[in-house]
Amino acid sequence: MDNAILHRRRLVVFTLAVALALAVVAMWPPKDASAEPPTRVDGSFVDEGFCDFPVLREETGHVKFTELPGGDFLVRGQVATTLTNLDNPENEFFDPGGFRGRVTPLTDAGLEGDVLVEASGHNLLFDPGEGIFLIIGQATFTVAGGPSVGGDITILESHGQVIDVCAALA
Repeated sequence: MDNAILHRRRLVVFTLAVALALAVVAMWPPKDASAEPPTRVDGSFVDEGFCDFPVLREETGHVKFTELPGGDFLVRGQVATTLTNLDNPENEFFDPGGFRGRVTPLTDAGLEGDVLVEASGHNLLFDPGEGIFLIIGQATFTVAGGPSVGGDITILESHGQVIDVCAALA
C-alpha cells in the first residue's frame, strides 16, 4: 500500500477516535464543572460492522468535562477497555485508557458548530469504514458540526502510534 495512502488513513482513524471519545464525554457537561466529580463509566456493548466479526466492548473508569473561561472545554478521563472477538472469544485486546483533550468552538454555535480539538493519550476509534483502532499520541484537528463521529475532520498535526485492533483480535 502506498505510504501516503496509509498515512492519510491513519490520520483519519486517529481523528475519528478522538472525536468519538469527545462525543461520549460531551453528553455529560456539568453546569459547574469545577465542583462536580468525574462521571463514572461502566458498561458492556456489542459492536458490529467495524471488524469482520462482532466485538464485545467492556469499559470501566471515569471522565471529567470542564468548561473554561472563553468557551473552551477540557475533557479528560481514564477508561479501561477490554475488546473481545465474539466469534473467537479467546482473542481479547485490553487498553488501560487515559486521554485528555481541549475543545475550542470555532463558531458561535459552541459544541454544535465547528470545533478545534487538541488531544493526547489513548483513544479508541470505531469506524465502520476503517475498523477499530487504538491511537496513542497527540493530534490537533478540526471537526465540522461539533466533536462527534461523522463530522468532517481535518488533521492539522498528528504524532503517535496507530494499532489495528481488528487485526489483533482476528
